[in-house]
Amino acid sequence: MDGTTQRHDAMEENAMADQTIGAVATRMAGPEADPETGREAGPAPEVLRIVHDVLGRDDIRPDDDFFDAGVTSLGLIRVLLQVNSRFGTQLTGVELGDTASASRLAACVEAAGKADA
Repeated sequence: MDGTTQRHDAMEENAMADQTIGAVATRMAGPEADPETGREAGPAPEVLRIVHDVLGRDDIRPDDDFFDAGVTSLGLIRVLLQVNSRFGTQLTGVELGDTASASRLAACVEAAGKADA
């Protein structure tokens, strides 16, 4: 491999690392602001991103029931683990009641945050 090829490969690796770091930094930044009000949107956008990332699906909408959408119990546990890690909560899934959706999960995260405050 010549020096030009090695430099090109190194530049591609650096670009990929920059994208990964940027994505992580964006997720760690916290809740986004609502574009209309300028106030924090709460945990809902981040919870939905976690659902999409963990399940590898972007077709689940905020109010879709996870189980009706074909999510397994193990999938829900994986989502809960990531949500708990991201928000410092200790949700078990019981809090969801009969409504296992991203919006309900976000409401539980918000309620847990207020209870801890």
